[in-house]
Amino acid sequence: MKYCQYLSKKINPEWKFFYINYELLKQTIKNENSIQFWNIINLELEKVNSFFNIIIKYEKENKDIDNFIILNYMPLFKLIKKHDKYLCKNNKIKFFNTISKQDFYSYYITRKREQKDTKATV
Repeated sequence: MKYCQYLSKKINPEWKFFYINYELLKQTIKNENSIQFWNIINLELEKVNSFFNIIIKYEKENKDIDNFIILNYMPLFKLIKKHDKYLCKNNKIKFFNTISKQDFYSYYITRKREQKDTKATV
């Protein structure tokens, strides 16, 4: 299954306009326009952050918020990898510096998660 199809099945239909536009960014990579790619990423991050800041106020279910965050972060990471591979660049550090300043990412990283006990078996 193509990643874009996977995303379209996993996203919350009510929020579909607030997710990263994977297809647009993928097409920008194919056009070999790195500046346009980063400009679109910044615009998409603004869109995601704006919506995140709204839903965090009203949404009580952490699972929906977590899914929203993950389904925006993972395509970005995947697109950065594609961009770097296709254009022979290394922008993972730039990506990390950009994403670490985003509200949705900061929320997810600092959020307490359930600890599961794991036991080593010998």
